[in-house]
Amino acid sequence: EVYLSERGIWLRISVDPILDDKGNLTGSVHIIRDITESKEAEEKLQIYQEHLRALASKLLLAEESERKRIATDIHDNIGQILTFSKIKLGALKELATSPSLVRVINEIRELTDQAIKYTRSLTFELSPPILYELGFEAAIEWLGEQIIKSRVCSSPFRMMDNPSSWTMKRVFFYFRPSVSCCSIVPSIHRQIL
Repeated sequence: EVYLSERGIWLRISVDPILDDKGNLTGSVHIIRDITESKEAEEKLQIYQEHLRALASKLLLAEESERKRIATDIHDNIGQILTFSKIKLGALKELATSPSLVRVINEIRELTDQAIKYTRSLTFELSPPILYELGFEAAIEWLGEQIIKSRVCSSPFRMMDNPSSWTMKRVFFYFRPSVSCCSIVPSIHRQIL
């Protein structure tokens, strides 16, 4: 392939020999094709693909930013309200004189405890602090441990040498929201590629 800058065109040149009955070279056939349209289409496709990758990256970052914002709101608002409610229920329990009232308060405190645990779990699943505190590799290892704990699979994960950061981010962000969807992990031999 040759680019003729003075004419602004791409050419593909092929040369085939012409042989006589004895195999001696008697000439050659030269075929010159203008492949400018094909090259321009390739360039447009490459630009389009780069644009799509940039959009996908922006979308991923926006999604993660929104997850972090929601997790912070849940922690700062709902989590604190539930914790404060539990403290107030404890104080109310101390003042209660009726055994049936103490039993009801204990039941409400247990429900509040469950709500606090669920809120913490949800906050962590939406935006795991380990991702920001210890980095991406530690977060992937944590994700593998969560999958094992949920009994979706029983083999430990191991990190590959020099994994592509884009591939790892896709694996982490697509599988993180629901560890139960990771039952496909055995098909990649439990290695983060």
